[in-house]
Amino acid sequence: MSESTPKNEGPLGPRHQHLPVPLLALAIIALSTTMCSRSSTSGGSEAGPDVAATLAAMQVELDNAKATAAAAGISLPPAATAAGQALPTEQAGAPAPGQSVEDRFDSDIGTFALGENVQIQNGALLMGPFQQCAEDVASFDAPVNCIAVCQTCGTDLVNYHMELDISFADGLSDKGFGVLLRFDDQNGDQMLDREDYYLDLAFNAFENEWSIFVHIPDEVNPWFRVKSGPAGLRARNAPNKLEVTASNSGRIIDIFLNDSRLAKLTADAPQPGETLIEEWADSGAVGFTATGRRVQGRYDNFSFEPLP
Repeated sequence: MSESTPKNEGPLGPRHQHLPVPLLALAIIALSTTMCSRSSTSGGSEAGPDVAATLAAMQVELDNAKATAAAAGISLPPAATAAGQALPTEQAGAPAPGQSVEDRFDSDIGTFALGENVQIQNGALLMGPFQQCAEDVASFDAPVNCIAVCQTCGTDLVNYHMELDISFADGLSDKGFGVLLRFDDQNGDQMLDREDYYLDLAFNAFENEWSIFVHIPDEVNPWFRVKSGPAGLRARNAPNKLEVTASNSGRIIDIFLNDSRLAKLTADAPQPGETLIEEWADSGAVGFTATGRRVQGRYDNFSFEPLP
C-alpha cells in the first residue's frame, strides 16, 4: 500500500494554501507594520541595496496579499492600506467611577453595612428607628450615624442612575426618611461630621411631602431645606418607585417618584423647572438616610449604575 501524501501541485502550477479570512487580514497588517519598522531603521532613502531589495520583495508580497484580500471581499483597516503607515490607536474613555450594583435584599450581600438599626427582614432593608439623628445634635463636633452608605457603589460618584422602592414602615410618621443623593465624607467614617457635605431627599409620611436638605461643611448653622412639595406617597409599606439620575459632570440631579418628577437640582444657572443649589459637591457617595429619630423606612429592589 502506497503512502498518501498531500498534493501541492494543481493543474495550473503549485497550489498555495489560503489563510482563513481573519488571519489574512492580520497577516497584511503585520507585513505593513514590519515594512514600516524596517524603513525607519534603515535610514529611509539612504538605505543600502540589500535593505532596498528586501523592502521591494516585501512590497510585492504585500500587494499580492491585498489583491487576495480584495478578491475575498475582506475590508482592511487603514493601517494595511499602505506600507509604512502606523497602526491606528483608539483612545478608550476613562471608566465612570463606581460599580454597578443590584440588591433585592433577599439576603445580605454586603451592599449596606447591617447593624442594630439597619436590618434585612422579609426581603427588604429596614432602616431605623434611631434614638438620635442629625437634627437632634446640638454640637456639630459630634458625628451622627443615621445614614447607611452604599458599600459597593463607590465613594467619588459623579454621574449615576439609582432606582429603588421606598416606603414608610413604622415609627413617627412626621419624621423624615429617604436617600443620600451626595455625601462627601471627608474622613471616610461614613458618619456625618461638621466638615462633610451632605445632600438628601427626605419624605414625611404624615404630611405626605418630600424635602431636599443640604448640610454645608463647617457652618455654625449647617442645615438648609432647599425645597419641598407634595410627594404622593402610597400607604404604609406600599412600595414607591424612586429614580435618581445625576448627570452633566455631577452638576444636575433629576428625581422622580412613581414616574412623576419631584425636583431637578442644579449647581449652575437654573433653567425653567430647575432648582439651584449654591453649595454643591460634584462627587460623593449614595445611600439611605433618616433625617429624624424614631422613624423607620423600608427599601427594596435597589439598583445603581455609574454613568459616563
